[in-house]
Amino acid sequence: MEYIEFIECVKIQTAEISVGASTLRNQGGRGLVQKAREYLKQLALENYGSVDSQEKFRGLLDGHTGDLKSGFPIYAQNWGAARKVMNIFLRNVTYNRFLCQQYGLKRIERWLEVPIDRDVATGLIRNFRDNPQLEVSLPSWHSIKRLTP
Repeated sequence: MEYIEFIECVKIQTAEISVGASTLRNQGGRGLVQKAREYLKQLALENYGSVDSQEKFRGLLDGHTGDLKSGFPIYAQNWGAARKVMNIFLRNVTYNRFLCQQYGLKRIERWLEVPIDRDVATGLIRNFRDNPQLEVSLPSWHSIKRLTP
């Protein structure tokens, strides 16, 4: 196997393990996980390796989030679920030494977002509530389906 074939296999496996049934639970039903995985498998990671600012990273991520959302069935087209998928995948490919090195992803590590869902939101709210030194107010949490950019 050639190295580039190996890299492609690692990318495909990373797409497969990044999106499981629990990732998109209650987000739109049948076929959603497979749609997300297929989108991630074809994603050009070299584009992320070439960004040189947080603004360019955010623009690329926003564009891919919108494209992924648009590829979901109409009843499942929510930005929150698409962004969660993108964030989990980007974290996983950045943490993989082969993919990170091949695509130069080390530079984006500092701009990665926390994949948000109910459990993360609950933890953030609890941490901020329990730490009076933090002078930040968080918006109330409703659901991943109601998240917007």
